[in-house]
Amino acid sequence: MFSGQLTWTRLPQGFKNSPTLFDEALGKDLIEYRQQHPKVTLLQYVDDLLLAAETKEECQQATKDLLQELQRKGYRMSAQKAQLSTWQARYLGYNLERETRKLSPSRIQAILGIPTPQTKRQMWEFLGVVDYCHLWISGFADLAKSLYTSTGGKEDRLSWGAEQHQAFEALKQTLTSAPALALPDLEKPFQLFVTETQFLKTALV
Repeated sequence: MFSGQLTWTRLPQGFKNSPTLFDEALGKDLIEYRQQHPKVTLLQYVDDLLLAAETKEECQQATKDLLQELQRKGYRMSAQKAQLSTWQARYLGYNLERETRKLSPSRIQAILGIPTPQTKRQMWEFLGVVDYCHLWISGFADLAKSLYTSTGGKEDRLSWGAEQHQAFEALKQTLTSAPALALPDLEKPFQLFVTETQFLKTALV
């Protein structure tokens, strides 16, 4: 009869801590690569990697080295998902291009397709999705205020009326004309705009 402790040799599908454990393991396995390529920018979110370099040639060589390092340590890469040495890239729902960041069309369409919430749980799910995109929504706090207040009370039923419906549709439609966000030019002066209402204060640089 077997005597000992059984343990996983692979992360089980559906285990809630699998993404966190994989993220930590991959991060440790990339330490040596980062040390060998100090001029390369390498971002990691779980199993999504984004590599950037000053020139196309440097990017191509760094990408080749990265793929070889991952293969050497037993990782498998998807050729279909790979975006190699390009000026444009899709990463974590964003379209990145020459120092700008835009919401991807697929993310916008997914939000537009969300039906009207019927329960507080559904409302919190919607608010979580649009809050992820709040940088692209001017006056987000004011638009979303009535939706947050609709989740009050002990019952699961929403407090829903014309104000909430208008805010719900406005948040979705605002994303259809979301601008591209660019990195600030640190050589230029900055202006701070401050607004105040009955309920909140906001500031915008």
